[in-house]
Amino acid sequence: MLKLIGTSMSKQKRIIMFEKYSTPSAYLCGVLSTGFGFLTLDEWLAVTGILSTIGTFFINLYYKRKEHKLKNEH
Repeated sequence: MLKLIGTSMSKQKRIIMFEKYSTPSAYLCGVLSTGFGFLTLDEWLAVTGILSTIGTFFINLYYKRKEHKLKNEH
């Protein structure tokens, strides 16, 4: 805990709030950096392409079902 002498209460609260979030954000950045380091750029591009293809498939499936449902109602 920091000892602050001669500072306003609001400044103390800001410093404590900063301490509260700085450690988790540092760990998050470390984990993300490690995670991104596991794959090469080419592998990340392949993963992105695969996920985009899967996402496109499900979006198309949703709208085709919706279109089919509307055609059956009329």
